[in-house]
Amino acid sequence: MIQDFVSSIETAINNFSQQAYNSLAADLASALWAIAALIFVAMLINGVLQIREIGFGGYVGWIIRATIIIVMASSWSYFQPVYNGIQSLPDSIAGALTGTTNVWQALDDIADQCFTMGQTAIENATWGLSITGAVLWVVGAIIVAFGTGIALIAKGGMAVLLGLAPIFIATLLSSATANIFAAWAKTTVGLVMVIVVLTGIVSLIQTLFVAELSTVEDVNNMTASGRFLAVCIISIVMLTQIPSVAGGISGAIVSASSGLAVASGMAAAARNVMGTTVDAGRSTVAGGKTAAAMASAARDGTGVRDSASRAMQARRDIAHRSRNQDSAARQSYAADRYRQSIQAARANPKKSS
Repeated sequence: MIQDFVSSIETAINNFSQQAYNSLAADLASALWAIAALIFVAMLINGVLQIREIGFGGYVGWIIRATIIIVMASSWSYFQPVYNGIQSLPDSIAGALTGTTNVWQALDDIADQCFTMGQTAIENATWGLSITGAVLWVVGAIIVAFGTGIALIAKGGMAVLLGLAPIFIATLLSSATANIFAAWAKTTVGLVMVIVVLTGIVSLIQTLFVAELSTVEDVNNMTASGRFLAVCIISIVMLTQIPSVAGGISGAIVSASSGLAVASGMAAAARNVMGTTVDAGRSTVAGGKTAAAMASAARDGTGVRDSASRAMQARRDIAHRSRNQDSAARQSYAADRYRQSIQAARANPKKSS
């Protein structure tokens, strides 16, 4: 019943997504390539002026990234696997939880159980149970209508968001607009979670119905029928909580991903601080070596002329190694050479005089 009703709606939803995607992709493709070319030219100018240091790997990585983004935003054949995966995920979960093909079939089973018991109560029971049977009909209709409405709204929202995917994927070209894509992805995940949570609750309702129906051996049993009616009312209450539960789950997923990003940023900052500390320590050690060497030269009796000669030699060593070493390493190397020359002078005092 429900599956037949929504099959045509789902077909229209899927057609809308593909048509909207293709219409946007056809208009965006040339514009995206032009924007990517402008960004790459700006990166080349930056490479010449050295406003911000970017290595060769950075250029190659950006070209690959931009190509993937533009292809995904302009070609339905490349985006279709993503679309199919998002659309089929709720049905796969429904099959695993309820043993049915999709959530519509599970809702059909619930409707059949409610309507069958209500019809039996109306036809074969007393006046009081006939009222209970009518209430079961109404409650079953509410459960099915509410569940179907939630699922259709979620699927319709996903169809609109996936149809607009080229616009949101294109925002990944610039880090300044990447947060727009993150908001789109969060909303899409939230709608997927609505259907997933609905499937889980429908599966729970099925389990409760089976447990209660197994105890209803006689439709004239008012207590058993009343319990079944109470289960139906509880099922309606659970269905009303689906949006808040799905929103909490999707928010937790996004928060976890944001937490990983913050943690990686903190780790990078810590590495920078450690690198700065190590560089400062190297500079201090190199300065100490130079000062010690100069003090040793002052205490040495080889004369001012030899000390000046050794200082000039140390300076030449620094200039010679400047292309391959940083400042701290050059000072350390010069200090070591300076100390070696002093030790050689002490070992051969006659030659130095």
